[in-house]
Amino acid sequence: MGQHPVDPFRQPPSAPPGASFDPPPVWPPVPPKRAFNKNADTEEIPVISATPDQGTAPEPAAPNRTRVYSLIAVIVVVALAAVTGVIMLTTGGDGAPSGDGEHSTSSKSADENGSLAPVEAADVKAGQYRAVTSGGCLGASGKQADLLSCHKSSTTLKISGSGAQYALKFNHAKTCLSVDKGKLTASKCGKDSKSFTLGKTNKDKVVRIVAAGKKCVAATKKSVALGECETKNEAQCFRLDKVSSAPDATPSSPVPSNKPDGTTLTVPSRPTKFGAWFTNYGSYDAKWGKPASDGGSAIASYVLTDCDGNELMAVDGGTYSATVYYYSGTLDCMRVYAVNKKGAGQTAQHDIDNNP
Repeated sequence: MGQHPVDPFRQPPSAPPGASFDPPPVWPPVPPKRAFNKNADTEEIPVISATPDQGTAPEPAAPNRTRVYSLIAVIVVVALAAVTGVIMLTTGGDGAPSGDGEHSTSSKSADENGSLAPVEAADVKAGQYRAVTSGGCLGASGKQADLLSCHKSSTTLKISGSGAQYALKFNHAKTCLSVDKGKLTASKCGKDSKSFTLGKTNKDKVVRIVAAGKKCVAATKKSVALGECETKNEAQCFRLDKVSSAPDATPSSPVPSNKPDGTTLTVPSRPTKFGAWFTNYGSYDAKWGKPASDGGSAIASYVLTDCDGNELMAVDGGTYSATVYYYSGTLDCMRVYAVNKKGAGQTAQHDIDNNP
């Protein structure tokens, strides 16, 4: 019998159960395909196609030069912005180095930097004052200038002079505020005592005490010291409270006991309607009225004391209220009396019942 021709559509025999059968290799072999990307500069790595039974493998994405350049441009812009910001912070925004160097050309004003512009002298009339700040009053403690309780007599300052030539004399200690080797002292008054300027502030009756070396007196927690003047430093601000001293109780010349018309002089009676109360930390207010009798002589002053008789302050005879600053604990009560030519009058007392 003759041979049958090969049937091209004949299926290969099936493998017996339990046996494996590998299909015959494809012939001729499929040549490798080369994929190209028209947007890329370089040719892709050739990828060999899988066999028909295994499917076609996915082609890797081609790099995009436009995207790479865009990313680089963004990075460069961000870096330049960061460098520009650092330069602006360093120079203060005007291209010049900031700081205290001698070549600094910063346009900031003296007030913005916290330093004091040229001091404008305040017009303070000669007289007796207390230089009051939040921690107490400027006073003399031995040979040192210090911050003391305002009821102490050494805090009474006799201010004399004008413009940049003021002298501050501590009445009780008979010394003047001075500067020695950069430190504040209470030294013997002399020709050079008038060496302070009382500088203006934006508050009424509040000044800066400026030494000749353009340093300002500043109050610390328990003392005073010299420092660089700063416009916004409250510690360098002192309120000048006018003080009217009572006449000396033992004058050098005798005080007549009788008026020319033969009427006998007496001391004043106690002030009327006296009241005192706590207002804020270290601060007390007091009010009173005229005595029923002035003793035959005009009232020269009123004196406020604590319950132990320690003088707190004195005001003139036409004043009927006062604010007392007391930082040595609390005041339990306050007294007031009037003074005329005959002497200190009777005392009015008020207990302070609203202390915190």
